[in-house]
Amino acid sequence: MGQNLWIPITVAAALFQTWRTALQQRLRGALSVNAAAFVRFLYGAPFAAAFVALWSVATRAAPAPPNARFLLLSAAGGLAQIIGTLLLIRSFGYRSFAVGTAYAKTEAVQSAIAAWAILGEALSPRASAGVALGGCARSLAAETGLRACRHRARRG
Repeated sequence: MGQNLWIPITVAAALFQTWRTALQQRLRGALSVNAAAFVRFLYGAPFAAAFVALWSVATRAAPAPPNARFLLLSAAGGLAQIIGTLLLIRSFGYRSFAVGTAYAKTEAVQSAIAAWAILGEALSPRASAGVALGGCARSLAAETGLRACRHRARRG
């Protein structure tokens, strides 16, 4: 079970992420886009602090002090996360939950491109096929969601 522990952890993470995004869509009905995004980050802050504390206890080591490069990359990553979250929440207002979530699930393709462009990593043919298949599935899910939105709009 130890070596396959990642499977239930991944399934649980996907479930909780979908649940969080669905709750955020509901918040969008009551709050502005910025306020709904702020709730998302405010909700995540205690978990981040808990993970750092657990890591420190488990390794019996304090985190390394941040240097300028770390702070710069963290700020850039944080800004990208904030912009992405705002765009995701905004997409809920224009389309359905399924479409917004499908467009948000492009991280595998983005990660593969970033690893190639920034880190110079090459994907194996098998990994490339997996990324391409995931991208196609995301596109199909988004198109199906768009058709459903158009159908609802025509009905009324």
